[in-house]
Amino acid sequence: MAEWRVIVNEETVESEVFDVEIVDTANPFGNYAIAYMDDVDGEKFEEVPRGTRLDFEYREFDPNPPESLVIEDGETVTVESGETETYANVVNAGTLHNEGTIRTVGENEYTRRFTGYVVERREADRNGADVLEVECYSFDQFLRRGVVESDLSGQSIFEALEEMITEYTPIQFVPENVTVGDEQQLTRSFRGERVETVLNELGGKSENEEFGVNADLEFYFRPREAEAAPRDIDNTQWLEYDIPEEGKESLNEVTVFFNGGDESVTVDRGDDKLDLQESLGTNDPLREPEEVTREEITNIDDARDVAQNILDERQPTITGTVTTYGLYEAEPGQVINIEIKPRGIDGDFRIAEVQYLWGSDETILTIVEKRGNQDDMLVRMSDTVKRVEMREADRGLGPQPDHQHERWSGDHSFGDCRWRCVRPGSVHERRSRPGPRCLGWG
Repeated sequence: MAEWRVIVNEETVESEVFDVEIVDTANPFGNYAIAYMDDVDGEKFEEVPRGTRLDFEYREFDPNPPESLVIEDGETVTVESGETETYANVVNAGTLHNEGTIRTVGENEYTRRFTGYVVERREADRNGADVLEVECYSFDQFLRRGVVESDLSGQSIFEALEEMITEYTPIQFVPENVTVGDEQQLTRSFRGERVETVLNELGGKSENEEFGVNADLEFYFRPREAEAAPRDIDNTQWLEYDIPEEGKESLNEVTVFFNGGDESVTVDRGDDKLDLQESLGTNDPLREPEEVTREEITNIDDARDVAQNILDERQPTITGTVTTYGLYEAEPGQVINIEIKPRGIDGDFRIAEVQYLWGSDETILTIVEKRGNQDDMLVRMSDTVKRVEMREADRGLGPQPDHQHERWSGDHSFGDCRWRCVRPGSVHERRSRPGPRCLGWG
């Protein structure tokens, strides 16, 4: 188990916090945290105004810790050979004959898990008690508002990043924090586009690097690492799952109209077309096509990249959520092996999102079946802003329905729109956590 604390402006530990919720996603703009505080006198609202920095930290602890070994003056304690005894600490004023092993277990240090700033405070009632809910964004949000006003064509990716961060955001650019995996010269201007959009595009052109803002308000851009999660989840460690196979919106062909809509490029998955033809017994390969318009793109390679990204994210895959406990060091992008016998699952998945719920001692992972390069898919699974992939291009095609679910209904409005969609046909099960379980803290 773990206990959490919240630090206000890097100075004060907030004593009235009794619950926290933290969400960490592959998309930095999906990260948020909520601190729940007792507010009997109604004074907390003014103590944490909008813009206040909050650090959320945790430390793991044993709910049944060992006792201390206290040896009084004149007393003798013997630990026999081959024996191992564990204590919180040892206070020896007498005689200790230790022929075996004595382990001492001290308190763990706190580890920072989230840093951000207050964006909304809500006064609420929980079981008859006055509660203040304090919601925070991560500093990554400061990358969203800026708009590129210059022409970036002809610059390297590194040079474009430096100009954007320095000129159009309040964030500090530190060269040592920036590593471009596939450096190249840009062929697009990007003038008039939001910094957020350009950062995603530049990562896509290179090696799908992750980017964001660290706790020191410094920009970073670095390769993603598909390292292993701190532990796997075996069939005894899951509490709930909802893992369908998403295939109803899959595509095997994408056409991008570019250069004002006058040119087009098509990318497809021929093997999928042939598989469908064979399984359904049709005369010709079966197409699942989609067309999108990117009038501002003038280079065919850039248009092809857009088509490939859409095709990659719209292929059938097993994805969903698994609820477990612990895993406080799990991060988006990590690889985790999951075994759920009732669902017939035993394999590797990538983590797209991690959610911590202190009050119920639960950790909810959003996962996607591991196969190939999925960094871009992980980011898009965690999108917080609706992306309209289809715009009319005077070809008799109406706007396509947008099926993407949102956590919030706007760039900077948290509100109470926090829900999970259970898709038709999904397989969902909930069970109790094995063994005794503490739902609170002493």
